[in-house]
Amino acid sequence: MARTGHQEVLVMALFVVTRDSVLTCAKELGIPEEQITGGVMELVREKIGQVLGAWRDEVRIMVKDTIKQETTKCR
Repeated sequence: MARTGHQEVLVMALFVVTRDSVLTCAKELGIPEEQITGGVMELVREKIGQVLGAWRDEVRIMVKDTIKQETTKCR
């Protein structure tokens, strides 16, 4: 599990902040879909990183730990 204590926020960010959710928010704000480019999505990811810190590192840790646990179960 996440070591920083941000687990719930991190999981929420992973499942909520998708391109579709960003497009939905943009629509609610009256921003045309065409303005939500790959660059905008990357900036959103960077902003999430500023809020959550090293969230990608936390995801890597979770993936590694999960695979390790599942591999151990299969033995």
